[in-house]
Amino acid sequence: MLPHYFYINNEFVLRSVMVSTHQGKSVNLMGEKAEREYIDQVVKAKKAGFAVHLMPICSPVTEVPDPDAFDEFALQQARKWAQVAEEYQVEYFAPFGEYERLMAAQELSEAARVERVNSWNRKVLAEVRPIFKGKIILKVGAKFLDSDPAQFASGYDMLTVTTGFPRAAKFEEELNWFPEKIRRIFDKAQEVAERDNVEWMAHFFLSTEGRPEEQCVEIFSIVFEEYKKTLREKQKPVGFTFTGWEASARRMKGTEVVPFLKQFFHDIDSVEYDGTE
Repeated sequence: MLPHYFYINNEFVLRSVMVSTHQGKSVNLMGEKAEREYIDQVVKAKKAGFAVHLMPICSPVTEVPDPDAFDEFALQQARKWAQVAEEYQVEYFAPFGEYERLMAAQELSEAARVERVNSWNRKVLAEVRPIFKGKIILKVGAKFLDSDPAQFASGYDMLTVTTGFPRAAKFEEELNWFPEKIRRIFDKAQEVAERDNVEWMAHFFLSTEGRPEEQCVEIFSIVFEEYKKTLREKQKPVGFTFTGWEASARRMKGTEVVPFLKQFFHDIDSVEYDGTE
């Protein structure tokens, strides 16, 4: 579950986008109404039997106007959503998603950026640890995990790496290199998790809107196969999460992907480390 903050009129505003109404249309909810909607989604997911991963995130901006002010804002939101996560017994909580992505847009030297990212990771962890008793996650984007030395997960319960299939990608062209991309990301996640002595978990998103269901099935099949391979290795992941169940842009419910999801989650419970390095 991803409470989204957008930079609108020189301030960050919580917004819930593409909320389906009974007329089949969508509306935008802002502020407190959006907050209530996100909490309702958590409740619905829990009732449906899902383990929930809650994480506030800032939608893409090229540059935050004042990084110090943003840090204070993000800390406030991390504390607030940690309280929500604890109250509704969410299983996994990430204080703020992909902080490193925002810092990459700042005019900082690599050394300064690395120090800022790691300082933030430590600071926000100290803020939410007394509030939330479940698993606290450092959530990073695949792009930065693959190329950026700034991500250190020490002290967190878990590292989660997110990747996806580009919305605008040409399907056949993307598939040519997609399996290799997934393997590389999973390998890097294993490397960082072993280095920092934390568990790791994979997260995947797919924009299903306007994409034929058979393509969605093929994409997920590739991800699942690569994920299963990691379960036979020593530093194996402890879980797999995905974005989208009822959300219109990434809807899975009622599609051909569901049988694959059910079979996949059934199968991964039986895969064991084979003893090889």
